[in-house]
Amino acid sequence: MLFEIYGTTLNSPVDLSTLGLTELRKEDINKTSKIINLQFTEVKDLSIGDKYVDNETLVNESYGYYYKKGLCLYEFLEGSIIKVQHLNKISKEILYPLLNYPFAAIFYQRSNLVLHASAVRYQNKTYVFPGITMSGKSSLAAHMIDIGGKLITEDICIISFIKDKPYAVPSYPTIKISDELKDCFEISKSKKAIFHQKKNNRRVYKLHSKRFISKMSKIDFIIFPEWSKNNDELKEIHKPKSLKKILESSFFSYVDFNQKDFFKKNLSLLENTRCFNLKRRKNFSSFNLLNQPII
Repeated sequence: MLFEIYGTTLNSPVDLSTLGLTELRKEDINKTSKIINLQFTEVKDLSIGDKYVDNETLVNESYGYYYKKGLCLYEFLEGSIIKVQHLNKISKEILYPLLNYPFAAIFYQRSNLVLHASAVRYQNKTYVFPGITMSGKSSLAAHMIDIGGKLITEDICIISFIKDKPYAVPSYPTIKISDELKDCFEISKSKKAIFHQKKNNRRVYKLHSKRFISKMSKIDFIIFPEWSKNNDELKEIHKPKSLKKILESSFFSYVDFNQKDFFKKNLSLLENTRCFNLKRRKNFSSFNLLNQPII
């Protein structure tokens, strides 16, 4: 079965439509893109478990792995193959994580810049929200979708450069929202979750196609969310501070196999965007800072 994800074609022996992906017709296949092939193997034991700990990972230009104890081992080869060795029958607990970190590794092997970030297209501008887990990226994206924006990607932001200009690559039309916030957004109020991510108690919701943009979008603004106890503030920041923050949100920077090229891409990203720091309290008045487009 063929699916479109992160701007390329995915060849999978397993149906991924239950995760929000749409199966491609042969005539819709992008013949210029390099296909990613999924391979699944059920095993009786994962020998790697004797050597590595839960959530351990390694990535270089030709090989990488991500190990989930008692569940599966994902392997990434040459930017084109993802192998999954799993202990039990294939489930959403195996499939949903597959669409995130393993694809980040695959596109990193393809020399793309990869951020831990969400991205939304709003009033003809593209906003990227980088940050660590639980920093509020998804809730910001959900709010901007509620006020008329379109999701580009929700957790892994793959950036492609065209004539040195940075473009966010679309992922797939789902978004994670915590149970604490599910009644605050139209997305989660009106739909039944397609998957429950128990680790952080968040549920995955599929978006209507009109709320998702399926083409690459030039990045205009980078907004770094930061929790605050006292006040809400959206403030433009200068490049040195932005570089530190963007590096903290970059995947695999600590093992990059071409540091010169890695820093060049990060600098190119910042040189072609405006960067802001968003301080926000854990209440919904802070969303108002983004209700109007940045001038």
